[in-house]
Amino acid sequence: MYLYYIMIYLKFRKPVLPIAIFSYDGLKNEPDQFVVKVPHFMVVSEFHFLKLELAKMNWQKFMRSNNPAAAALMSKMNYSKRERVQVRLAFIRQMIGMHLEEARESMINGFFETYLQLTRKRWIN
Repeated sequence: MYLYYIMIYLKFRKPVLPIAIFSYDGLKNEPDQFVVKVPHFMVVSEFHFLKLELAKMNWQKFMRSNNPAAAALMSKMNYSKRERVQVRLAFIRQMIGMHLEEARESMINGFFETYLQLTRKRWIN
C-alpha cells in the first residue's frame, strides 16, 4: 500500500488519502500503519492509513446510503444468518433508488451476489 501511495503521489503531486478496505470473513485486528526501521542508525519511516474492516461494520448504518460502493460492500459487513434476507432486500431497494446505468448496476450486483448468496432452500421452507 505504501508503494502505491508513493507512486500515485509522484504521478499527480497531489495529497492522497490512503484507505485500506479489509473484506475478509471473521474478526481480526489489522494494523493501520507500515513502519520501516534501519538497524544501527536512527532512521524510522512511518506510513499511516485509514482502515475499514468490513466484518466489524454494521450493515444497517449503510442501508439507506445513495452510494453504490457502500451498497455493494454491505455484503461483506457484519450481519447474522437471520439478517441475510434483510440485507439483500435493503440492497435491492438501494439499487432501485439509484437509477444506475445497466453496466454499472450489473457490476455492483455481481459483487454483492458473489458474497451474499441466498439459497432456494431458505425460500422454500
